[in-house]
Amino acid sequence: LTLEGGALRVSAGKVEAEIVAENPLEPQPPLVGAELLGSLPATEWAAALALVMPVASTDQSKSYSGILMQGDRCVATDSTALVEVRLSREVGGVLIPNRAAEVLAAHLKRGGETTLHTLGNDAEVALAAGSVRFYLSGQLAYYPDYERLIPCATACRATFDRDEFLGALGRAAAFSNSPNREVKIEFDDGVATFTTRRELSDTDTLRDEVACRSEGPWKPLGLNAQIAARAWAGAAENITIGQDHALGTVVARRDGWL
Repeated sequence: LTLEGGALRVSAGKVEAEIVAENPLEPQPPLVGAELLGSLPATEWAAALALVMPVASTDQSKSYSGILMQGDRCVATDSTALVEVRLSREVGGVLIPNRAAEVLAAHLKRGGETTLHTLGNDAEVALAAGSVRFYLSGQLAYYPDYERLIPCATACRATFDRDEFLGALGRAAAFSNSPNREVKIEFDDGVATFTTRRELSDTDTLRDEVACRSEGPWKPLGLNAQIAARAWAGAAENITIGQDHALGTVVARRDGWL
């Protein structure tokens, strides 16, 4: 902990945060030699973090640990699931450690504008939210090229009514009683069967049938019910999912297939 010019700077591992005393009559001191990379309404940034944080890897030895903000994308993955959120503006680039993201999310609830500055070099950026500044690494060269894992199109697609699809996922999540339990989905003649088992049991099983419009030779797929339900909660009327056999990937977009 260091105190400099009325600001408390806290360092822990790869993260530094600076807390400035909250006083509306005294604006936050300007950053010296900083260049604005971008800004985003706090509410939009908070919504993006809420969608990606459940799949963010906590293994700091991995190059994809944390949450990537780059251009107009917010991305997180744990190597089994990946969530990408498109933002309304480009905000530069920064890799946010998980713990910093949790603290940041709490401050974003206060509203206002969140800004990202580079501090004269590409190695460090400052992310300001309210009275708090986070000093984070701007080195993104080692983050995996995740876009290669997202197919542009798939031969297998299925379209569901939003409420029926989310309802089936919600029932599966509640029945399994585990945040990590997968729900298995199988397709047959316009019907998708959602199957899940209760945690620590091989006999208690829930089967839920949902009508859909499907095409292509589907293979059984597994989804984390809680993560999928949160990611697609903002969809309009329909949810379309696709399956790529070569990559072993299941892809879905909100508001239809892109």
